[in-house]
Amino acid sequence: MLKCLILIFCMTVFLSEINGKNILITSNELNSIINEKSFVKTYRIIEAGFGSKSKKFYEKEHIPGAIYVDVAFDSRKLSFIEYSLPNVEAWQNYLGSLGISNDHKLIIYDRSEFGFKQSSRLRYLIEIYGYNTVQILNGGYNDWIRNNYRLSSEIPQYSKEDYKVFYEPELLRIYEEIIENIESKNEILIDARNSSEYDDGHIPGALNMPYNKFFDSKTRLLKRKEELMESS
Repeated sequence: MLKCLILIFCMTVFLSEINGKNILITSNELNSIINEKSFVKTYRIIEAGFGSKSKKFYEKEHIPGAIYVDVAFDSRKLSFIEYSLPNVEAWQNYLGSLGISNDHKLIIYDRSEFGFKQSSRLRYLIEIYGYNTVQILNGGYNDWIRNNYRLSSEIPQYSKEDYKVFYEPELLRIYEEIIENIESKNEILIDARNSSEYDDGHIPGALNMPYNKFFDSKTRLLKRKEELMESS
């Protein structure tokens, strides 16, 4: 599921470039605005992670001003789903308690290899449950430290905000809809797992687009649109 969300985000980036939008932010760009006086009023930097173990790394050091969001908050492990969607009311209360409002522009990062694993899930949750402007830090925490930018151990304390959720069910497909689509083929189904996993078995009709092929093996950054076009 997480690999699929990473792929969805990569494709969204590609399409957003075509439409003149930019849903990525570089470490250089973030560093250039993070100390502006209006930054805290306008933005929230979020480190996305899974549970209390990931939070310990955040508490040791993180990008200055960042708050920690557990992307597994209020999730349950189901038969075929590792992390279910959180309860609507619980999710809005959680984000509001962290000092996030619907008006804040969100900059998300994580500590995974390419910086998109937990970030992609959080971006999906924000989209299916809200309407904030969201950007993901290209390369994540690892790219930030590769650029030798400042880290902090200070945990910011923001005032509680009134965060409202607006559920967007069209961004979700359930089992029955997938079964129906196998026959109708109205939508393209993409399997974002590695090729070996795909070859071992996949949903009928699914196309294989391994998520790790979207990243540069040297820089660990998302490939540029031109590079993706060449490899497609």
